[in-house]
Amino acid sequence: MKSFFYFLVFAAVIIGAILFTIMNPAVVEINLMLTTLSLPFSLIVLSSILLGVFLGILIGGMMVLGRKREIRRLRKALANAEKELSNLRKMPLKDVTS
Repeated sequence: MKSFFYFLVFAAVIIGAILFTIMNPAVVEINLMLTTLSLPFSLIVLSSILLGVFLGILIGGMMVLGRKREIRRLRKALANAEKELSNLRKMPLKDVTS
């Protein structure tokens, strides 16, 4: 069921992209300081969207890796604290008399 939903979303995005391309055939010039590109408007918009998605995934992946590293560090600290607590519980109590 989940894969069917993903298929429907993917198909809707592809159909939308095709319709967008058909409805926007105009050629636009982009000045990149050193050179000028003449490309169809739809290609420019779709490539900008894809670049944004790629950068979002890249930055999101870096954030996930950072969180995983932090979780690993915190788990080690928790294990050390539990080990220390276990050792303290095993130690005999000392009777302090004045």
